[in-house]
Amino acid sequence: MTHRPTAFLSYARADDEYSGGKISRFRERLAETFRVVTGRPIGIFQDRTDIAWGEHWPSRLEQALAETKLLIPVLSPGFFASRACRDELQTFLRHEAQLGRQDLILPVYWIDCPELADPERRRQDDLAAAVHGRQHADWRKLAGGTLTARKATASLQDMARRLNKTLETGAPLTRAGPDLQALLAALDCFVDRAETLSRDRALNSLTDQKLSHIRAIQEVIAAWIHAPDRAGLLEEFVDAQIALRDFEQEARDFNYLNRFDLVSFETLLQGMQRVTARDPAPAEEAVALDWENDEDPGAVRLRKLRDEAARLQAEELPKARDFLSDRDLSRLETGLAGIKLQCSAPKFRPMRLSEKRPLIEDYKTRLNACVLLLQQQDLALAPYVRWLRPPAVFRDHPDAPEMVPLPAGQFMMGSEEYDDEKPPHKVTIGNRFAVGRYPVTFAEYDRFVAATGANAPNDEGWGRERRPVITVSWEDAQAYVAWLSRETGKPYRLLSEAEWEYACRAGTTTTYSWTDDITPERANYNDSGHDKTMPVGSYPANPWGLYDMHGNVWEWVEDRWHDSYEGAPDDGSAWTTGDSGARVLRGGSWVNNPEYLRSAIRSRDAPGVRNLDAGFRVARTLTP
Repeated sequence: MTHRPTAFLSYARADDEYSGGKISRFRERLAETFRVVTGRPIGIFQDRTDIAWGEHWPSRLEQALAETKLLIPVLSPGFFASRACRDELQTFLRHEAQLGRQDLILPVYWIDCPELADPERRRQDDLAAAVHGRQHADWRKLAGGTLTARKATASLQDMARRLNKTLETGAPLTRAGPDLQALLAALDCFVDRAETLSRDRALNSLTDQKLSHIRAIQEVIAAWIHAPDRAGLLEEFVDAQIALRDFEQEARDFNYLNRFDLVSFETLLQGMQRVTARDPAPAEEAVALDWENDEDPGAVRLRKLRDEAARLQAEELPKARDFLSDRDLSRLETGLAGIKLQCSAPKFRPMRLSEKRPLIEDYKTRLNACVLLLQQQDLALAPYVRWLRPPAVFRDHPDAPEMVPLPAGQFMMGSEEYDDEKPPHKVTIGNRFAVGRYPVTFAEYDRFVAATGANAPNDEGWGRERRPVITVSWEDAQAYVAWLSRETGKPYRLLSEAEWEYACRAGTTTTYSWTDDITPERANYNDSGHDKTMPVGSYPANPWGLYDMHGNVWEWVEDRWHDSYEGAPDDGSAWTTGDSGARVLRGGSWVNNPEYLRSAIRSRDAPGVRNLDAGFRVARTLTP
C-alpha cells in the first residue's frame, strides 16, 4: 500500500478464502472507486496485504487500528465468531464514543447473520446490537457475482460517496482526546441510546425523570463551554460529574445499557475529569491556604475527614477486608469528585487545583481502603461524606415492589446467643441480588389478588395500602412471587435465610444494624406504643437503604427450619433439605420485645399458617 491507511477492513479470513479472495478484491475495488468518485486516493488497511514479511502480526494490527479513522466490518457468522474481529469492532466503538460520533463504522452485510436477523440473538450479543441499527451496505446478493457488474459498481460508488462524506463531516477524526464539544456530543448520543433502549425493553426503572436530569447536566456542560469565566461554574460542573457517575453505576446495576454503551459513558466521564484537572483560571491571584490551622468550617471538615479516614484505615480496615466488593470500591471515584467539590467551595476557590491535588491524593490513599466500611456502618465520619447516598432503587413493573441492589460479599452469620443461631459461620454471597426496599404491602399484594383470585388477607381494620401485608402464609408468598415473575419476566423469589441476614446486617456486626441498643424511634416492637403494624418506611432505613428489617412484621424466607447452623450452606443459598416441614421467619414484629428484633434472630412456622405479625419480602438475582 502506498497511501497511509484511512479505513480498516475487518473480516473473517475463512470468508475470504471460501469466496476465492473476493473480500480482498472488494477492498481493492472500493479503493479504486473512491479515487474515481472523489479524485483522491484512500488507503484501506487489510492484514493479508499490509503486514510485511517478518512483522509482528498483533503489533501491526494494533498500530493500524490506532492510525485508521474508519472501520469497514464485513459481517458474516464467521465475523461474529472471530475474537479478532470482535476486538476490532469494540476498539472502534470506543473510538466513536471518545469523539462523540456514531458514523465511523460502516458495516457491509456479506452473508446472512442470525446475530443480526434474530432479535433474541441481538439481545444476547452486544456487538450485534451495536451495529444492527446502522445504515449498511447490503452485499448479500452481490457477493456471489462479479465485482464489475452494474449493480456492484453502483453500490461501490455509493459506498465511496458515503466514505467521503464521513471523512468530511463533524468533529476531527483524531485521537488526541475529547474536548468539551465532543463531550457534549457523546453525552447526547448516550442519552439517545438510553432512551431507545428504555423504549425497546420497557425498563420502567429508567424513568423520564432520570433522563430529564441527564439532559439538565448537558445544559451545565454547554454553559461551561460558552462561559467567559468558568471559575464560577466549577461546582456545578463537578456536581454534574458526581450525578453522571451515580447514573453510570445505576446503569450497570440494572442493565440499562450494553457494555459498549457503558464504555462510551466511561469515556465521557474520563473526559470530564480531564477537563476539571485543568485550572479554572480564576480572576483573582491564587493564594496558598494554611490547611492545618484555618478555622473555616470547610477546612475543619476536611481535616476531620482526613484524620478519621486515617484512623479507620489503621484500626477498622482489618475487620472490614472480607466485606470489600468491586462495586463499592468503584464508588471511590464519585467520592473523589466529592472531595474536589469540597475543595472548590468559595473559601477554597482561590487555591489552584494543582495545589489541591496533593490533598486529594492523600485522601484517596486513605479512603481507598475504607469506602465500603463508611457505607455499611454508622460511623462518625458519615455526616462529612456528602457522596454516600442510599443505593439506587428500581421497579421492574408498575405492580412490582421497589427493589434495592446489593453487592456480592461476605459476612459472619449467626451469633452465640441461642443454640439455633450457632455456630457463627462465614457466608460468601457470590452474586449481586436485589431485595425489596420494604416488606410487600397490602397495595402490592391486593393487585395479585385481583389478578389471580387468590385469598384476600385480612388487615384487622388497621388499613391496607402501605401497611405490610399480614395473615399470609409461606405458601401464599410463593404464589405471589410466581405471579410476579410471570408479570415482569424477571426471576422473583423469596430471600434465602443467609441473604436475609446479609441484607439486614448491611455490613454491620452489632446486635442491630445501627448499634447494640434499640429505641421506639428505630423500629416497631412491643414498647413502641402502636400495638399494630405501621406503614412501611415509618422508621429509618438500614445502611443499605432497606426498611423494616427489624420489627413491624416477621418475614418468610425460603429455607426449611433447622435447629442449628451445623451443615448449613456457606454460599448464601437456601437450605431446603431436611426433615422439618417448618419454614423460617426472620426479623421480629410489632408484638415482640427487643430481643426478638436482633439481626441474628430466627423463628419458624408451618408453611400453611397465617399470622397477624407475619409477612414477607421479595428478592431477585441480578446479572453479573
